[in-house]
Amino acid sequence: MSFFNTLYRVTYFNFQLFCERTIIIMFFSLEAKRALWAIQKKTTVVLLIILLGSSIYRSGKITLGIMLGGLISLCNLTVLGRIIENVYSQERPNKSLVVCQYVIKLILLYVVIYFLISHNVVDAIGFVCGFSVFLLGIVIEGLFPTRYPTKN
Repeated sequence: MSFFNTLYRVTYFNFQLFCERTIIIMFFSLEAKRALWAIQKKTTVVLLIILLGSSIYRSGKITLGIMLGGLISLCNLTVLGRIIENVYSQERPNKSLVVCQYVIKLILLYVVIYFLISHNVVDAIGFVCGFSVFLLGIVIEGLFPTRYPTKN
């Protein structure tokens, strides 16, 4: 692995952590939960569109990489949401338990990514494209927010 490849991966996953911290901050209200749900729905739509586009190339490895990358990023977002929801549902949350859950989630995420890329199960570029799909979901939700009916 070259220096630049390693630098790129470290930079990318640090950006991933930054996005997760931003999502953690969003979890204070019901409206934030709705926003996360809207992001997940828009991410799924974007993922399906990209999968359809990648099927044109007829490369199974690239399409599998995009699909698994997108599914893993959606699962990561869902697990992160549940961890944070458990924290805010308790009156006095156990901080060490929350940190352990978060660290275990990150370790499992890194192990799965390492296994998929190092054993050439998926194409690395396709995987990164699929894994980055949730960023597009966040941008689309920011540009075109989902409107919910207000109760008067």
